[in-house]
Amino acid sequence: MSSTGDRNRALQWAPWLVLLLAALLVRWPVWTGPLDREFDGFQGGFFATTTVNYERLGLGAADGYPVANVELDAERSSTWYVYPNHPPTVPLLAWGSARLFGPDGWRDAWREQRAPEGLEPALRLPFGLAQLATALGLATLLILAGRRAAAPLALAAFAFAPIEVGYAGLVNYEHPAMAAAVWTGVAVLAWCRAPGPARLAACALGGAAGTAVTFAPAFFLPGYALLALRLRGWAAWKPTVALGLGALTPILLHRHFGGGVLAAFDLSPDPLFDRVRRLLAPLLDGSLPFGRWLAIQWESALVYLGPELCALGAAGLLLAAHRTLRGSSADRAIGGIVLALFSGGALAHVAFYKHTGDPQPSFLLNLAPGLAAAAGLALAAVAVSAGCASKDVTTPDEQIPNKFAGAPDWVHDFARWSAARLDAGAESELLEWMTQAPHARRNHPTPEHFLPLFVTMGAAGEHWRAEQLHRSISREVLALDAWRFAPSAQGCSSSSGT
Repeated sequence: MSSTGDRNRALQWAPWLVLLLAALLVRWPVWTGPLDREFDGFQGGFFATTTVNYERLGLGAADGYPVANVELDAERSSTWYVYPNHPPTVPLLAWGSARLFGPDGWRDAWREQRAPEGLEPALRLPFGLAQLATALGLATLLILAGRRAAAPLALAAFAFAPIEVGYAGLVNYEHPAMAAAVWTGVAVLAWCRAPGPARLAACALGGAAGTAVTFAPAFFLPGYALLALRLRGWAAWKPTVALGLGALTPILLHRHFGGGVLAAFDLSPDPLFDRVRRLLAPLLDGSLPFGRWLAIQWESALVYLGPELCALGAAGLLLAAHRTLRGSSADRAIGGIVLALFSGGALAHVAFYKHTGDPQPSFLLNLAPGLAAAAGLALAAVAVSAGCASKDVTTPDEQIPNKFAGAPDWVHDFARWSAARLDAGAESELLEWMTQAPHARRNHPTPEHFLPLFVTMGAAGEHWRAEQLHRSISREVLALDAWRFAPSAQGCSSSSGT
């Protein structure tokens, strides 16, 4: 590989490295800081208590489910407040991280009736990593959908959203739930690209990972099923069944073991209908009409998600809907995944109507991946539009009008070489243009007028096709041509073309 190719590939990775470094830097004070006196502190204190109680009582005291009260008698289970509302994945995750990374002495602090000092970073660690996994999964989704240029833009929109920075260390269900939901989307889209048993198994594992945390990821599954149907037709029943069976397994296990724990404490689980009615009670009894609820969500979104993300996300959602309905296979993939992410978060948001109407801002974390993906799509579309007016020398000799016949041979030779490789989709040769193209240095003593070609190319995704929109020559030596790059169908569905 030539030094020019090495430089080009290094430049492709540079934005990712800068973004990840900046995301880590802004999160470091949150990860290493103490719990606050608001929601972060409430949830962190809750799971710190359950972590200590795992040490006091043992993991099997309540079949792995957490005990959440401070004042208790280890010998009298009637004094325990057991919390079986969710599967015990999150409290066990916090306890495991504390065991591995907690400060010396934290496990015995309760014996001296004092709080374990310095435990916060260890508690936060797995949840901060889950948030980063969500960000990387989001970028992976857009790359799989053929929008490589949108991926770092969506990553930036997600990583620097106010709520994602402020709640970067939140010890609660949202971060691992969203990581599972987004990576389940990766599994579904990977199956759509190349169906196979291993990818079906990944769909099932993704569905199971989500509901093993909490119930919010289940709301993303209908959107993923519709995406698979749109891209693969009736063969989509396979990932749909895999998703459903995967998601159902932890729910049934939780119902069995959680019900057993409740029975041991002379309690009984609420019927599903009663739980749904309780969550929707403000809507059903009219105490919080839907219009007022929407106004509360809008006010909260502007504060915690930011007006920029809200505006760009709205534009991206409109673009995604248009491409899903009228676009090519590649357009349907990117449009479908954006809509699936947003609709999943929106359904979860509505399902917890009582809590989101309070409001509890942490539920907006369910909306952030979809809005960030939509924002990345919108920003990439702007980049394509700007790139189409780039100044690149790409006109074939035979297409130059006679009035431009005075252009010297070195202009024509470079144009002929460039156009031939654009028509052939020879990206690797184009990347080596400085060493392989005839008269490259004479046409471009410095590369800034040719590099916009690669910006527009990258915005079209990994698989692209080029179409010339305009050709002209100014002052006999400046080719001011414009090329449009569109995604090909190769990257999304082998069964359809463009």
